Amino acid sequence: TQAADIALGSYHSCAVSRQKGLMCWGNNEYGQLGVGTTTDTNSAVMVTDIGDVVDVATRASHTCAISVGQLYCWGRNSAGQLGTGDQDDSSTLLSSFSDAVSFGVGIAHTCASTDSGEVWCW
Repeated sequence: TQAADIALGSYHSCAVSRQKGLMCWGNNEYGQLGVGTTTDTNSAVMVTDIGDVVDVATRASHTCAISVGQLYCWGRNSAGQLGTGDQDDSSTLLSSFSDAVSFGVGIAHTCASTDSGEVWCW
């Protein structure tokens, strides 16, 4: 599979294929690979609970991706960086924000912007 985009976290990585599929690999202590487990893997695994991915970003222990204007985040949530209103880690994709056109992830925070220019951070 040929990669169209790649994101490198501290101990995990993800790639968007040219067919807009998402694959992740590496450390998965907090579920940051998005495959429903916390098992580490040295080989790329498909993230299946997401449609056509247009962008992905990783950081220390969480991952976010945009699919059809919807921002999904998963992994560590110690500071609420998944945008769910709690601090529960998740190994499955959580819908964090709709109408997203761009986003960025920090060590313990996430920001997204909308088509109308609004910027939201959590």
